[in-house]
Amino acid sequence: MAFEGITLNAVVNELQILKGAKVNSINQPDKNSIVISVYNGNNFAINIDTSANNYRIHLTTHSRKNPLNALNFCMCLRKQLNRAKIDSIYMKDLERICYIKFSTYNEMNDLVNKTLIIELMGKYSNMILVNENFKIIDALKKFDNFDVLNHSENFDSLKKEKSNDRLIEKSRGIMPGREYIEPVDEKYNFKKTSENEFIEIIEKSSYKTLESAIPNLFTGISKLFVQNIINTLELTNTISRKSLKNIYEYINEIIDCSNSSNLKLIINKNNYSVGIEERKNDKDSATEF
Repeated sequence: MAFEGITLNAVVNELQILKGAKVNSINQPDKNSIVISVYNGNNFAINIDTSANNYRIHLTTHSRKNPLNALNFCMCLRKQLNRAKIDSIYMKDLERICYIKFSTYNEMNDLVNKTLIIELMGKYSNMILVNENFKIIDALKKFDNFDVLNHSENFDSLKKEKSNDRLIEKSRGIMPGREYIEPVDEKYNFKKTSENEFIEIIEKSSYKTLESAIPNLFTGISKLFVQNIINTLELTNTISRKSLKNIYEYINEIIDCSNSSNLKLIINKNNYSVGIEERKNDKDSATEF
């Protein structure tokens, strides 16, 4: 599935309607999913899935059966976010991480902030709840790899691994009480790259096609998304300055598109990404499934 940074950017834009919403209930239908029901004059349900093949976040109207006994992470969220209000929903650049910031009252009746961090990274997807100092309260998936990292004789070779995901997981730990550390992505940041820089980076790389170069060099852009752009703009898969210029402008248009009615879902079997098109009905929403 291609729930990359571009898709998440569109979803986060649509989720802005939830600012000020209050939490009504929190459920955990299975070990990988959380559903947060909120109300701000209308009822909404946020579905968060961290399963390896279906990692995503979106609004949902589908009800799901919940276990008789709530799982541990669900119980933590209920305790920490009971009647909390959503202050903001945001992401940083095109990283596949969504932040939902809540305000609520603690046991001393003091107003405090807590943030639910949703990392959408394939089999390493996770949900982490942190306090206002970004200290971890709890996480859906907990792990501690600092000791392994510090005592590894193969650390130098580990740093050279091509798999970014493995480097991410072996260079930090997610445990209660520890400061939250964002995953490290060594790819280029598209949102901080000018058109000339974008073209130069790709032309100087060893990649021979658009669908291999762009996803491997820039964060938050999938191969499927690039393939859809090539089809939409009727380009060849060959790297050229003209094609790169058109693609750069198209990606920026999608990123800057705060009105979801101008976006559409492009579905290919079990994969999907977003594109630009006049939306004809609400079923094309990037967040509703």
